[in-house]
Amino acid sequence: MRQYNPGKWLGIFYMQSQSTASYMTFVNFGMTALNLWALWELKIQDLFPWMSLWLFILVFLILLVALGVCHYMFVQAPTIAFQNEQACLHDNPVMRELKEIRECLKKTEIQQP
Repeated sequence: MRQYNPGKWLGIFYMQSQSTASYMTFVNFGMTALNLWALWELKIQDLFPWMSLWLFILVFLILLVALGVCHYMFVQAPTIAFQNEQACLHDNPVMRELKEIRECLKKTEIQQP
């Protein structure tokens, strides 16, 4: 599949919005959990009489940490591998410079007796 290069401004916007979105996800998750408790408190306590608001929040925090651990264990390494592959395929200044260094090294090896 062909990829297009609209320039680095789109990458800058995407990286900054992605960084900001990670913080907003925690806020959104907490608000959703509190809203769920407010709407379903009576039904939750009917099913689990020992459940309090603080225990409910603790369960959601444990779930959040578990999701982060699963992401770290299963998703992060393949994502980095894909990003590295993309960086090598497209016009990357580091890869361009590395290619120039390799060419200079080959010339140096040929010139030595």
